[in-house]
Amino acid sequence: KAYGCGEDANVALKVAADAPTVSYKADGSIVQTYHGNSCPVNVASTTSQTYVSVNYVCDKKAGNGAPAKDPAYVWPARMCPSYANGDTSTHHYTTTYNLIWATDAVCAEGMPWGGWFLIILSVVIVFYLAVGIWYKGAVQGAVGVEMIPNFPIWENLWELVVDGFRFTLQKCGIKTSARAPVLGLVSYNAL
Repeated sequence: KAYGCGEDANVALKVAADAPTVSYKADGSIVQTYHGNSCPVNVASTTSQTYVSVNYVCDKKAGNGAPAKDPAYVWPARMCPSYANGDTSTHHYTTTYNLIWATDAVCAEGMPWGGWFLIILSVVIVFYLAVGIWYKGAVQGAVGVEMIPNFPIWENLWELVVDGFRFTLQKCGIKTSARAPVLGLVSYNAL
């Protein structure tokens, strides 16, 4: 039987309405700890506290899953200590009930294709520039901005992008101004 967050075969676990404490384990699982019942006060004015700890574990086949007792954990016989037989100790008792919740909701989904595309594109551009600068400097003897591979294209890139937007807007029926150099950029050949 799978037990809910507020029940056990022998004990009713009451979970407080306050926000749980969230922690992350080394294996990537998420643990939420809820404050539970406060046990009665004994003659020495000692209170005890119970906690419910839910360890969320990735299981892609489980769907939403349900909480179950942690098989590696021995549950205590009672929620609160017994103050029978004149126990007047001043110890603060805490009892934690550990549950495991296997669910697919906590499984990592991996990087989306757009992220991979941007990483690959960035690596290709950096490689292209590094090899191009090395080649133009070492083999062709270029210096300064002439070392940048295909410099005329990079020099006019902003103007080409704006020209592309103008073309697209005109095809959509939006009027644009006549073509003029953008930000005073002129072609490399005009120099």
